Amino acid sequence: MKPASLAFSPRRADPLPLEVFRLGSGSPEFDRPPHSHRFYELLYVTKGTGWHRVGLERGDVGPGHLLVVAPGEVHDTVGLTRLSGWLVIFEAAALEHGARRFVDLPGELAFLPFVRGARAPSSFVVPKPARADWERRLSSLFAELAGNAQGREVVARAELEALLVHAARLVAPRLGLGALHRPLLSEVFQFIDQRFARPISLVDVARAVKRSPAYLTTLVRTETGRSVLQWITERRMAEARRLLQETTLDAAEIGERVGFPDPSYFVRRFRALHRVTPLAFRRHAHP
Repeated sequence: MKPASLAFSPRRADPLPLEVFRLGSGSPEFDRPPHSHRFYELLYVTKGTGWHRVGLERGDVGPGHLLVVAPGEVHDTVGLTRLSGWLVIFEAAALEHGARRFVDLPGELAFLPFVRGARAPSSFVVPKPARADWERRLSSLFAELAGNAQGREVVARAELEALLVHAARLVAPRLGLGALHRPLLSEVFQFIDQRFARPISLVDVARAVKRSPAYLTTLVRTETGRSVLQWITERRMAEARRLLQETTLDAAEIGERVGFPDPSYFVRRFRALHRVTPLAFRRHAHP
């Protein structure tokens, strides 16, 4: 059976693509076979125990666990039916600058929990002293969305971004990202985001930030655990995933749009990173 793909479907007419649900044991949101989304999902567990699978990664979860699922990722929620907690779903447009960028780079801190790679798990544990604060933030966001107070959308966007930044703080140590605030790293990722669709090399990035390739190589790998070229590939693949989900362009054209003019090389690189071909990835998103 192919995994189903869920599009964002708000419960009320609302220009803000953001929803918060309070979940209890047996909630219908849990009772789904393997599926993927076209939106971001964040689930915080307050009570109960169970298991969750994202792709090939399966893990036990319980109180204090934070589960994150990026658009296009296939996950299985049947092991969560005995849990209680909070579910947040949103599209990038729910963030102030999200409508203009589809970023899987640490230069965009709010999206850091959804970065995937060799060291990037899909679940994290909130320390016990911080759990009451997490519940307060989620409850506040839920109440803001449920009401119609003046400035509701502005407040909800700000509260979502704050929530994601707190999630990013949990993620950063696991990824070895100890200095995301450094301006130089931000410049590197901004340049990659602006130029990824064109031919781009380490030398190009180093020249743009006025550093030597050797210095930049050491800095980026030390701070992020990945090379500059790996981050260029990550940005290209983020855009490829978006195009596969949101358009009917063929793989060759998508590859060319994201900086891979050789179609066969694009397919090989995509399959190496995602374990499926681009078209198989699209079938998961559009069964």
